[in-house]
Amino acid sequence: MLSFKTVARTIRTHYLGILNFFNNRATNAATEAFNAKMKTFRNALRGVRDIEFFSIPINKIICLTFYAIPQLFNLIL
Repeated sequence: MLSFKTVARTIRTHYLGILNFFNNRATNAATEAFNAKMKTFRNALRGVRDIEFFSIPINKIICLTFYAIPQLFNLIL
């Protein structure tokens, strides 16, 4: 019974986001993917002294995520 209460509370808390998905088919998957890439990159950066060397891959990830990939999807649609 406790698990059903937990599920009910979760649905009650997040129902606007759940309804938003069914109305607009919008998710936060792109944001989660970007966060995962940055977390992986941050883990790879541990122990490195030359931080400027790693600024190029960060800029590449940001440019691809926010500029190139959305424009590609606009061309497909």
